[in-house]
Amino acid sequence: MAVAYYYDHMTKPKQAAYRSMLAGLTELSDSFQLPLLDARELSEVFLQLRLDHPELFWLETGYSGKYMGNGQCVEIDLKYNSTANDLENAKKSFDAAAQNLLSGAENLGSDYEKEKYIHDALAEAVTYDLAADRNQSAYSALVDGNSVCAGYARAYQYLLQQLGIPCYYCTGYSGGNHAWNIVKLDDGYYNVDVTWDDADTIRYNYFNKTDADFASTHVRQNLSVYLPACNGTAYRQESVAAGDGQQTNVVNGDGTVPDANGGEETTSAQPGNSLSDYINPNPQEPLRYPGGNTGSSDSVTAATPAPRSDAVTDLNSYYANCITQLSILGSGDQHFDNVVSKSLWSTIEQAYNTGAYEQGYVAEVLKKLGMENFVIQLQLVDLGDGYYRVYHNVVTY
Repeated sequence: MAVAYYYDHMTKPKQAAYRSMLAGLTELSDSFQLPLLDARELSEVFLQLRLDHPELFWLETGYSGKYMGNGQCVEIDLKYNSTANDLENAKKSFDAAAQNLLSGAENLGSDYEKEKYIHDALAEAVTYDLAADRNQSAYSALVDGNSVCAGYARAYQYLLQQLGIPCYYCTGYSGGNHAWNIVKLDDGYYNVDVTWDDADTIRYNYFNKTDADFASTHVRQNLSVYLPACNGTAYRQESVAAGDGQQTNVVNGDGTVPDANGGEETTSAQPGNSLSDYINPNPQEPLRYPGGNTGSSDSVTAATPAPRSDAVTDLNSYYANCITQLSILGSGDQHFDNVVSKSLWSTIEQAYNTGAYEQGYVAEVLKKLGMENFVIQLQLVDLGDGYYRVYHNVVTY
C-alpha cells in the first residue's frame, strides 16, 4: 500500500511529469519525453518519485536530460542498476524477502506492535556495509542483507507501507548525510532510525522519537523539512536494549513510564522544542526560532558564552563564512553549517528578516557562481553553552 506523500502535494504539471516518469521506469524505458519542466523542477520530481516509491529498487540515483534553449527539459534518460538485467526474478527475490519479514507482523494486533516487530526484524536481518552493492535501494537490505542507511530506511518504509502504516523516507544531516524514517501511528508521527539501532544487541535509542528527541543528532534537510512534525507521545520509546531480560518501555505523554503494576516511574525531562520550530518552510515568510520567538522585542537575551574556536564572531564574519563555503560547494542544491553565539544570532535573524543578508553575502555568491536565483532554508540546533549550530539548505540556479 504505497503512500504517495510527495505526489499528493505537487502541482498538476509536476504530477503529470511524475506519472510519465513512473510509467517509463516501470517499463525499463531508457529515455522518454516529459511535460515541459525546467532543470530544478525536474530534479525535484525525480527525487520525490524516489522518496515515494521504495519498491523501485532498480532505479539508480542519477539521470540525464535533453533541454531546450530556454532551459526546459523535453526528454529524460534514466539509469538502472544491475537488477534490471533480470528484473522479473529480482522482483520475485525482493517480494519473497519482504514477505519473510512481513509474515511475522501481519497478525499482530496494533500498528505499534507491527512497526516494532519490523524494526527488530530488519535490524536482525541487515548488516551495515559501506561497500554493499546497490546500497541506495531497499533491495540491498532485504535481499542482499548488506546496506547503508538509505537501504535500511527504504526497506523499513516499504515494509510498513505493506502493512498499511504510513511511513516516509527522511533525509538530513547526522554528522554526515543520513536517512531515517517518519512513521504515523494513531496519535501522531514519530522518528525511527533502524540503522542507528542496529547494534550487537538491538536497541531503541532511535525508535519512536519526537523531533525534540532527535534535535541534537538528526537535522532534516532538502524536501524532508516538509514532512510532518514528529510530536507523538503515546508510543514514544525509552532508550533501552532489546533482549537479555531488558524491558522495552513506552513513555507516557507526560514523560513518565508505566511500571508493571500500573504505577509510574518519573523520568527526566525531555530536550527543548521540536525541530519544526526551527524550520523555515517558506523563504518568503519570517524565520522561526527556538522558544517560538519571531524576532519580537521580548526575545530573551543570551548570556555571554565561553569562547569557541569554531564559532564566527560577528555578522561580517558570518557573511564571509557563507561566501567561502558556498564558493567551494558550487551551484545547485547544497548544505553547510556554522556555529554562532546566541547573541550574534539575534543580529543574523534581523538580517534575514529585513533582507539585508542578500547584499551581505548572496549577491557575491551568485556573482561568483554565475547564477541568478537563490533559495535558502535555515535550521537551528541548540548546542548549549550559549551557541547555536546554523544549518543552511541552499539552492542556487
